Amino acid sequence: MERFALTCFREIARKGSFTRASEALGRSQPAVSAQIKKLEDELGGPLFDRGRATLVLTDMGRRLLPGAQRILEEFEALEREVAERDGQPRGRVTIAAGLSAIENLLPEVLRRFQARYPLVQISLLNRSGEGIQEALVNGQADLGIGWLLRERPRIVSEAISTLRFFFAAREGGGSAADSPGTFPAGPILAFERGIEIRDYAEKWLGPFEASLELPSAQALVRFAEGGFGTALVPVIEGMPMPKDLVWTDLSGTIPPLPVELYALEGSALSSGTRLFADFIRESSGGST
Repeated sequence: MERFALTCFREIARKGSFTRASEALGRSQPAVSAQIKKLEDELGGPLFDRGRATLVLTDMGRRLLPGAQRILEEFEALEREVAERDGQPRGRVTIAAGLSAIENLLPEVLRRFQARYPLVQISLLNRSGEGIQEALVNGQADLGIGWLLRERPRIVSEAISTLRFFFAAREGGGSAADSPGTFPAGPILAFERGIEIRDYAEKWLGPFEASLELPSAQALVRFAEGGFGTALVPVIEGMPMPKDLVWTDLSGTIPPLPVELYALEGSALSSGTRLFADFIRESSGGST
């Protein structure tokens, strides 16, 4: 058995699709299919049941997968050991996160991480809560960062920071009492209804109409600074809070949320992924 054939097999099993596996591997679908055909000829039977709407492993495929994963992980560990012989960790880490985390939590964390580990490459995927889970399960991401993942099959998580809610407005733009259903006078700026974090806020504040619905915490802050109204802003611990705005803490009304680090249960994390997970725990004071 050739290593690349096993790699193709593992990737198809992860993605559930020849097409998605081909894209992840950067090879044409016929080239990947040829590798699977070669494996099936060697083993004497099919590895995937292609007659169903969803691609699934056959009994032979299920028996092969644990051994293929073990062999490939040993290859990858050996490559890392050789590549890191100069003492410099290498590799790539893909992180799926929501826009607020990408804009407000990760820039400073990644700046310091890259200063410490310059040869570890970081890729970011902008995903909603459901999208984070899907990216982890499908092997598109190594780690996820977010909040409010309602259903978590196969996902392990740990708190790395805290998210609190504030009203933010220009001086003289009104203030809000810290009680359910109480809003400042004038226009309200908020996330779109249907976004998890808006739904969470309305659970405690009650339903409200927003004059502007915006896609990120930074956009809410910018429009509040522009005098468009009072913004309901989710603030990740450490996020800059401009001094030209009046900030009303709503923690007594809307319970703070944990910002969480997610990984796929039982997945073999690369050395670069482990380094990043340890680094963000260290940076935030989070713990396993």
